[in-house]
Amino acid sequence: METAPNTDERINSTNWLYAALHRAGRTDEAAKALDAVPPEMTFKEPHTRFYLNLVRFFQGRMTEAEALPPEPPAGNTDQETELRFDTVAYGIGNWHLYNGNAEKAQEYFRRVAKRHVWVTWGFIGSEMELLRAH
Repeated sequence: METAPNTDERINSTNWLYAALHRAGRTDEAAKALDAVPPEMTFKEPHTRFYLNLVRFFQGRMTEAEALPPEPPAGNTDQETELRFDTVAYGIGNWHLYNGNAEKAQEYFRRVAKRHVWVTWGFIGSEMELLRAH
């Protein structure tokens, strides 16, 4: 994160660093990683909003409902809408998983895996989590 060229990249990498550290059981380090995104931090690229929402959720500054974008309707063809949902739903699912609520996590992973934009990290990760659970 020290080499992130801008705040957008710092926000995005904080999301993934937090998740990776938490999944590795390094919860103190994960919590400290969130300090890289202070409340006043802003971003430029529109896609960074959903990563910032995840970080704010992890920080306790947003509720789950506030962080999660609307789920795309069946038949959705807008990849950006699906990308936003998949990314945040996967992140929230992970949060539930490493906080001991595997059932809620699986619910999120199933919601993502039924989508059609299979190249998102959220989709790929959700499929892997569903396979691990069986």
